[in-house]
Amino acid sequence: MITETPKPSVERRMEFLRLLRKAAVKVAEDPDLCGCCASVSYAVFAIFGGEFIEGEVEGGPHFWNRLPDGTEVDLTASQFGHHCAVFSPIVEGETADRPELMHPAHIAFLAQMIKALKTI
Repeated sequence: MITETPKPSVERRMEFLRLLRKAAVKVAEDPDLCGCCASVSYAVFAIFGGEFIEGEVEGGPHFWNRLPDGTEVDLTASQFGHHCAVFSPIVEGETADRPELMHPAHIAFLAQMIKALKTI
C-alpha cells in the first residue's frame, strides 16, 4: 500500500529554506551570496519545484523562485541590502525560460549545498 507523504507545514518549509540559505552561504563563503542568485534559485527549484523568476535589480538580472503554491522566495536578496525575502520579492519579475539556469555549475553548487547541509 502506497501512502501519500504529508505536505510540510509552512513553519517546517521556512526552517528548511533557512537551512538551505545557511548551506549556500557556507558554499559561497559570502554571507550576502553576491552573484549566487541563479545557483541558489536552481537549488530551491530542484528541491521544491515551481518556477524560476527573473527581474532586474540595480541594472542587472536577478533570479529567485516561485514555489508551486505561488509563494515567492528570494534567498539571495541580501546581496542588494534586503533581508532574505521569503514571501515577497524585492522587485517584480517574470517567469524565466532560460536554459543556462540548468548549467552544470549550478548543479555542482547544489551538490555542494547538500554536502554542506550535513554539517549544519
